[in-house]
Amino acid sequence: MNNVNKESVIRDFLAQKTAAVVGVSRSGKELSNYVFAALQKAGIRTYPVNPHIQMIGGEFCFPDLSELPERPDFVVVMVPPSQSLGVVEEAIRQHIRRVWVHQGATAPAVAEKCRAAGVSLVDGECLLMYLSPVTGGHKFHRWVRTLVGQMPR
Repeated sequence: MNNVNKESVIRDFLAQKTAAVVGVSRSGKELSNYVFAALQKAGIRTYPVNPHIQMIGGEFCFPDLSELPERPDFVVVMVPPSQSLGVVEEAIRQHIRRVWVHQGATAPAVAEKCRAAGVSLVDGECLLMYLSPVTGGHKFHRWVRTLVGQMPR
């Protein structure tokens, strides 16, 4: 996907109203938890998903995508790469049309599975590099990637 197409896809994701973050951490201090909080702060109704915890930050945590009270507009996959394909397959079964496989969660078969199912995919990007306002280290990394031509224009 070229940078122009990627920018359009990312804009589409971030214009949505609901999301699920699969792989929020019970510690509350992992990147997945920051992504969860940032989506909420951006006004996106966000559901935490992790089968090993019941509550996170005072909110009910769902064991899987099928247990959510509504179908989210997109899913952010933040699990080990060995589990990513399973999450993507579950998203497809739940008729979720957008999947963001976060940096560090990518797996070889994910892109093909999404393509075959007609699912819009952002693969291997850090959501915090795109969700306004971009702050802290993400702001610096975004600047560097822009400088070297790696950010969508």
